[in-house]
Amino acid sequence: MAYTKEVVELDGTPITIKVGALHRSLKVPAKYTFKRAELQRLNKKEVGSEFSFKGNKIKMTPLVKKRITLAINLMKK
Repeated sequence: MAYTKEVVELDGTPITIKVGALHRSLKVPAKYTFKRAELQRLNKKEVGSEFSFKGNKIKMTPLVKKRITLAINLMKK
């Protein structure tokens, strides 16, 4: 299944993102709404460590960390 891309604006700069990429990375349904506090908690994990999120074991990769950081920054608007 291919990702659909969307252009969002962050601090006046247009950025192309893959819609649903963070949901797939964290193995949650697309209708799930992330809370800023839980994303900040996940963002503190070190790259290479394993963690559990909603009952799923996930390994923190540099890409997952970037996606979480982007989601937090987009929530600040």
